[in-house]
Amino acid sequence: MFQDIIKDLDENTVTLNVRVISRNARKCVTLLSGLSLQEDWKALMKTFKKQFNCNGAIMKDKTTNDSFIQMSGDQSLKIKEYFQNIDSSIKIYLIR
Repeated sequence: MFQDIIKDLDENTVTLNVRVISRNARKCVTLLSGLSLQEDWKALMKTFKKQFNCNGAIMKDKTTNDSFIQMSGDQSLKIKEYFQNIDSSIKIYLIR
């Protein structure tokens, strides 16, 4: 489902930002932003929760009003593998 949406985008490359933020000494949170598909955040979050065995939520930035996905734990490498299996032209920036 999500594969068809990425192929239909007019842009040549899609860039995603994946940030891993430390909450405290042991716990961390992964943030995924950069997708312009507002209507499919919910389906993508549901897929991530099932495949990565983590909890997550769709959040909205108060200053820029952009949506992003917040997941528990360090899911950055799993996200990178997921999107590269879909399409190799997707650029993923990992920020730790």
